Amino acid sequence: MDFDEAARIVEGVPAPHISASQGRALYQHIRENRPEKLLELGTARGGSAVFIAAALEANGAGHLMSVDSTRWQWLDPTPREVLEKAGLSSWVTLDKRFSTYTWFLKAEIEKRLEEAGSARPEYDFIFLDGAKNWSAESRRTKGGVLSGRNDARGARARLRRVSRRVWRHLPPATQRRIQGLQHTAARPSQH
Repeated sequence: MDFDEAARIVEGVPAPHISASQGRALYQHIRENRPEKLLELGTARGGSAVFIAAALEANGAGHLMSVDSTRWQWLDPTPREVLEKAGLSSWVTLDKRFSTYTWFLKAEIEKRLEEAGSARPEYDFIFLDGAKNWSAESRRTKGGVLSGRNDARGARARLRRVSRRVWRHLPPATQRRIQGLQHTAARPSQH
């Protein structure tokens, strides 16, 4: 699907949604860089998901995981309805299992946790669609892109708060593995 058709679809969706100029930048980036595993945090009405899915369809490859909080009620039309009407639903998985994005990211990290305590990256492109209270940096593949739409002031403080919240919910064995790695990394080299 070309950008103009995607823009017409999003224009017909009630606010809130991404602007056409922001959608063009998102669409062009995906067309040019061709990421294949994409994550969007913040679905709302599905406007940005339409731009992303349209670019993926034009590329002929890729898939978007779009995550929204159970705290937000999807309005009429829902993102699923918008994507189906646009013929783009096969390019997008909508995930609304958790009350916050932090819980989604925690589950993602746990699925990809390696023995050494680091998490295997999963996504080539992460789009933060709105103000968030955490960082998705550890989910991004090497060379992948992290893009945001709203104000990022205070991001470090929010990351520290979220890191503490996530830490409290990690299994004790995982906490011990991570602490052991941190202790090992802090020791001076014996060489």
